[in-house]
Amino acid sequence: MKRPVVAAAVAVTVLSGCGERRQPPVPRQHAYQRIELYDRDYKTVEAGGVDILVNRCARLLGDSTSSTGSRWLTWSYPRYRATVYLTVTPVNPVTLSDVIDNRLERISLNAYGTHPEVCEAGNGKFDGAVYVSMSGTATPVQFLSTDNLSTVVSGAVSLDDEAAVANNDSVAPVIRALKADMIEMLENL
Repeated sequence: MKRPVVAAAVAVTVLSGCGERRQPPVPRQHAYQRIELYDRDYKTVEAGGVDILVNRCARLLGDSTSSTGSRWLTWSYPRYRATVYLTVTPVNPVTLSDVIDNRLERISLNAYGTHPEVCEAGNGKFDGAVYVSMSGTATPVQFLSTDNLSTVVSGAVSLDDEAAVANNDSVAPVIRALKADMIEMLENL
């Protein structure tokens, strides 16, 4: 009695697979389109006595100076929904290490316990690094550079789309492009 049942079960299984009609693919409910990346073409913007290379497609949003002489420059990448916050801080031999320590602490806090990739970037006059976190942080790219005499350049790139931050595989090409722009900027201070 078992053999006919087993044989029938095998026949049904085999036959059901033969005429299978697959449903057409359906897009994911929360899919993100690939973003067209900006060309790597730059313009120079002066901030605190330092020439800053900014992608030509970026929009300058703010340029201000604090009472202590720090200069803040803000620009956005509209297509990426990202904003760059840059500070040029005047220092002297006494304040240099405190300013750098403060910036490194801020970079660590912004990484939310992840271990960012460190990309050294310098040109002989300024030496620094770009810190890249690919693990879903709102500030995936941060940077710090100094001439070890009178100036510290630091900042962060903030992604303005919280949903995109949570889907880091979708924004990975954007993060790589932002990283390349920040490295280009630091290497040309």
